[in-house]
Amino acid sequence: MQEIPHISFYMKVLLHQFQHERTEVLSRLGLTASQTDVLLYVAMSPVGNICQRDIEHFFHLSNPTVTGILWRLEQKGFISRAADPVDGRRKTVRPTEKAKELLKKIYELNCSIEERLLAPLDRSEQETMFRLLEKMLTSLICHSTDFLSLLKKQQETETLKGILENQSQ
Repeated sequence: MQEIPHISFYMKVLLHQFQHERTEVLSRLGLTASQTDVLLYVAMSPVGNICQRDIEHFFHLSNPTVTGILWRLEQKGFISRAADPVDGRRKTVRPTEKAKELLKKIYELNCSIEERLLAPLDRSEQETMFRLLEKMLTSLICHSTDFLSLLKKQQETETLKGILENQSQ
């Protein structure tokens, strides 16, 4: 009897391929994956409420790393930073109009990659796959110390998806 391959292998290869395609597309737009992730986070957050420290905590990145990402995004005209009117020590981060237009393109490109990924599956297979992935994810995150962080990130992603879908209509 043939042994069932380890799912971790397939998941790793699938994630690697998805990230490779995403990175290739983003590089044509002049962005890295990290810059895009931070830009998406800033765009989905309430305007004027995000500061550098929030980004550091959310992504578990160091201050110098986030400083570099924000500096590059600002140089490219995708974010603006301003002093917080309530706490002058804080600088808030906001997406520019240029960023909002770019995020629409990024959303469309991600959808395109996902469509290619799902193309070989019929609707029923896709529904089964999503149901099984949700079960697996739930099993993993319920045992994770970062459960609430992952849940929050997933909810924010769904919120952003809704915002971008509404903007493209």
